[in-house]
Amino acid sequence: MEDWKRNLYSLWAVEFLAVLGIALVLPFLPFYVRELGVRELEDVKRWSGFIYAAPFFLAVFTGPLWGWLGDRYGRRMMLIRAVFGFAVTSLLMAFAQNVTQLFFLRLIQGGVAGFIAATLAIVATTTPREHMGYAMGILQTSLTTGGIIGPLVGGVLADLIVMAIQPVLSLFVERLWPSAETISTMAGAVFGIIGVSSLLASPYWGKRGDRVGYKRTLAFTTLATGISYAPQGLVTDVFQLLALRFIQGLFVGGILPALYTLTSLNTPEERRGGIMGITRSGLLIGNVAGPISGGFLAASLGMRPVFFFTAALLIAVTFVARNFIKEPPH
Repeated sequence: MEDWKRNLYSLWAVEFLAVLGIALVLPFLPFYVRELGVRELEDVKRWSGFIYAAPFFLAVFTGPLWGWLGDRYGRRMMLIRAVFGFAVTSLLMAFAQNVTQLFFLRLIQGGVAGFIAATLAIVATTTPREHMGYAMGILQTSLTTGGIIGPLVGGVLADLIVMAIQPVLSLFVERLWPSAETISTMAGAVFGIIGVSSLLASPYWGKRGDRVGYKRTLAFTTLATGISYAPQGLVTDVFQLLALRFIQGLFVGGILPALYTLTSLNTPEERRGGIMGITRSGLLIGNVAGPISGGFLAASLGMRPVFFFTAALLIAVTFVARNFIKEPPH
């Protein structure tokens, strides 16, 4: 096996296990907030948004730093540091006594993490240019596979121990699913189903980007993802939501491989770690703003308008992708 492929598959395994650990907790975050003493539904929505977004907030600032240190002192060291830091903070969260402690532990977790940027930088600097889209697509499947299994397992565990998920979506599922005994399992399925279809589609979008261009692939998948969000705000039962999220995942699987490949090929090799860290920071800003704004929108307008708002934002992003992103030279 070629060295770049061996490297890619090894990093796939590392990223899969790390994302699996992250995704395990997502299906019961709002319900864990309740267990820690928050009772009012509107307060649960807001606290869930803050706690979900907390690690991304600090990671916005530390991501570029870890990327720069990786360029200078070694990306493998940064990868080991990030996974170890995530493991320790995850363990400490199990002993949180109130939502404030949970919030600060999640915040610290974001500050010490950064393993995705590290794996991206390693793959970007060891993969031949003509296989870059394929490699990024394969790496993306580690995120989606971990994202499939994690929420499903976490949801089942939450039902077994009477606990329980991402802010608005979990509470939305609670309205659509009448069985209180299995609500966390169903919420985990709603989270995980998008990963199933994304897992199937990511390698295709990576190869398509290699063939027809990463800019076109990014614009198309972003537009299709935005369109797929709107009908989710109109569903009347959880199975309709599952079907729509499966369709959405077919397009979501193409966004990050195209974005990371564009970033990598437009960046000098010696600076890719730092630039990948900055790129991740942009994504993390969205991960901060999204849950918080979604929680406030849901609290003030209801849950359904959040889906329409998200659809409009993604369609607007399509315009940016088509007009302001540079296609790398062949």
